[in-house]
Amino acid sequence: MRGRSVEYLRTVLAKGGWDGLEGHNHIFADEPRGPAALKAFFAESGVGVTTYHLPYGFENDLADFDEGGRKAAVDRVLACVETPPFAYGPDYSQEAWRLHSANVRQLAAAALA
Repeated sequence: MRGRSVEYLRTVLAKGGWDGLEGHNHIFADEPRGPAALKAFFAESGVGVTTYHLPYGFENDLADFDEGGRKAAVDRVLACVETPPFAYGPDYSQEAWRLHSANVRQLAAAALA
């Protein structure tokens, strides 16, 4: 669905009878509304965003032997982790996500050391 708007995606899914979508940064990367607004946007048509996948592919390989590539991949993944996900679950406060992100950054730093 790259190159298509989220409006188009929502329409296609709703017309097709789909009730859920697995989110991914490729789908929502250029969308300025943010995760919470997009989750509500899809829910209006009965399509729930039930999971959110972290970036994958060669450029996001956390086990890259090249230190620069590995650090860049960690930064991209952390940027996704620091944004509250679409997935169903408790409505965590922004402060809870900040603490979670700090812990993830500490773990990542220790893994890269």
